[in-house]
Amino acid sequence: MQEITCVFPSVFALTHGQAYTVLERRLDGSVRLRGDNGRIRWFPASLFTPGVVKVPAMLRWRFENDDEAPSACEDVQIEFDDGTWRWCTLATADHLGRLVLTQGGAFWSPQLVVVSSLAPETVEAALRKLDSEGDLLEATVPVAPADFETVFRALVGRPLQAVLAEVYVDEGVLDEDPPGTIWLEFEGCNPVGLHGHGDGEGLELAGSLPGPIEIEDVGEWVVRDVSRHTDLAPAIGLVLQRVMILEGCGLAPGEILGVRLDFGDGIAPVIYHWDDELEVSDEPELELSDDFPVQERLLG
Repeated sequence: MQEITCVFPSVFALTHGQAYTVLERRLDGSVRLRGDNGRIRWFPASLFTPGVVKVPAMLRWRFENDDEAPSACEDVQIEFDDGTWRWCTLATADHLGRLVLTQGGAFWSPQLVVVSSLAPETVEAALRKLDSEGDLLEATVPVAPADFETVFRALVGRPLQAVLAEVYVDEGVLDEDPPGTIWLEFEGCNPVGLHGHGDGEGLELAGSLPGPIEIEDVGEWVVRDVSRHTDLAPAIGLVLQRVMILEGCGLAPGEILGVRLDFGDGIAPVIYHWDDELEVSDEPELELSDDFPVQERLLG
């Protein structure tokens, strides 16, 4: 039986971030499972993402300018249990009404959350509500964009738990072509996604886990657990000891060809993007072509 995780606001006796076991599927994609109230019923598949996925949850928050008493409009920073920080702007309805008058009758802003007041207890309740309903990530943005090396540096010392991949399925048959995106699940972290650079070579960080992407009359891209079906399989359950960044002379400054993950005992698979294909290999030395030498740099 397949496990799926609720990733949308809880409206059908479901809990945001909770994993559920699929008992049955319909052709329209809906799933039958037991909800939090103990009843078995059908749910829209759009409420879930495949697999058991850790959904970041809010730990605490703070005013960005916490040295001053809060006014009617303040930025807040929020820490999540995956170690990330995000921010949004809180404002009262009265403040927005006054702002509209000073802005010629119209005003808009992304990452804006309207609250009745900026009293700490009100802010706490508002953010907890958004978090429990699955809206807090959508209502906030990262405090600082994570760069490739910072993300992988934070994974050292953590065990690899699972490998997910975005693969193409046509009429229920899994395509044998390389995946579009790979996500690495390390203990205590949100999945780290990797996909290819748009120009054919180079590796980039990908976004969060998506739902199925249907291609009309052809098939769909879905996320599957491939932990035991790639050269990363021997690393499942092992602690990441060090990371090597793969670079090539043909790439633009700052671009990365791939990454080698060293788990010790000779287990050091490499993930790279070359010739428009995302690949995973257990080769100890990566050789792509005579005119494109690959260099490995230890991530300090």
